[in-house]
Amino acid sequence: TNVQIDKKWAELSELLKTVFTLKNSELLEGKVDHNPALEQLLDDVIPLFFQFWADNGQVSAEMYPKYIVLAKICHRLSKAQETGLFTQELLDYETLEIQSIAQIVESLNHQCQTGTCYRQGIRLMEAKLTHAVTLLQRLQDELNAISPALQPIHHKLVDLKQQLETLLRRGGPSAFALSEVEFIQDQVREIDSARIDGKYLAIDGTVVPGQAAVIELLESCFEDIHELLASREPVDGENELRPVYEDLIRIKARLDLMLKYSRWAVRTDDLHPIQKRLGEIDNMRVDGKFMDQQGKIPSGQAVLHFLLSKCYRLVYKIQIENEAVDDDLMPVYNQLLTLSKCLDELLNWSLKLNDTELLPYQMKLSLIDQQRVDGKFVNEKGEVPQGQAILHDLLQKCYDGLGQLK
Repeated sequence: TNVQIDKKWAELSELLKTVFTLKNSELLEGKVDHNPALEQLLDDVIPLFFQFWADNGQVSAEMYPKYIVLAKICHRLSKAQETGLFTQELLDYETLEIQSIAQIVESLNHQCQTGTCYRQGIRLMEAKLTHAVTLLQRLQDELNAISPALQPIHHKLVDLKQQLETLLRRGGPSAFALSEVEFIQDQVREIDSARIDGKYLAIDGTVVPGQAAVIELLESCFEDIHELLASREPVDGENELRPVYEDLIRIKARLDLMLKYSRWAVRTDDLHPIQKRLGEIDNMRVDGKFMDQQGKIPSGQAVLHFLLSKCYRLVYKIQIENEAVDDDLMPVYNQLLTLSKCLDELLNWSLKLNDTELLPYQMKLSLIDQQRVDGKFVNEKGEVPQGQAILHDLLQKCYDGLGQLK
């Protein structure tokens, strides 16, 4: 019934506030991170209300399918931002999709309906639409930063990277032909050969903008190629190097998770045991080869070398991404980052908080702000560690977010 649906919606609204504001202690201590699974769950649940409302004549029947389309657009754009695999053609396509839905939302918004469910539906549609537009603009800004001279190379690398990922997903060396990898490898090498001293130059010899994005994609392609080639030399259960192989697989999986989900919270001490174990494995090599107990060279050298190198690169990447903020400031940084993410979620869903609900955020932000001495975050020795600009930017972003939630 309508009463039951309205009751469930009220419960979901409160749950949304609970989820995004969280328990005060957990949020304000920086224990919560981005949760794609939660976003996906909400995108599965919220459309059900549109369907119920539409069936009862409380909202337009267009809202349900268009909200589903918007959710899919946001998912695709988020994935594109995460992987870096997007081109102008993709953005143009998504732009047309978003513009089409924006016109429908505007039309629905001008209809003379004032029912609570109808207005809630419009508010949810607008929030999702705003989120899609924000994601699209971020991707467009990234693409605009790449010089027109590098755009064709970037486009080609995106295509090659997608082909490589398709091969990697096939599930094993027997699922693809060596010639498939070599064909892609030749194209990647040709693109790489256009660099001069590691850079792409314009006709006048100047370095063209967009190097970082293109070279990162190029290196990622080479890495996938090496992984595919290495996988053709398996380390099976009879191989004495199998324990080393399994150890490296576990280390790589752990580093992948650290990089993806908790890189900002990783401390130097967290990496020490991993670096120590990698050093021990590295020292097992004799003249660059892994030997068995008889001093022979078993099969599987390529995949072990790849995994070891990959683990070293992941450790380095995690260290680089944490280098900007000194260890002494990481607790403050983690709290500000988490608070900023949660405020972003609230804004994305267009949730408004009353003074009581805003109070925990305001108090925590005030406590963090009060830690500054003469406008700087200092350590116990009174020194000014690295990372001031990042902390100040996050602090200001949180204040701005609170202002928008009132």
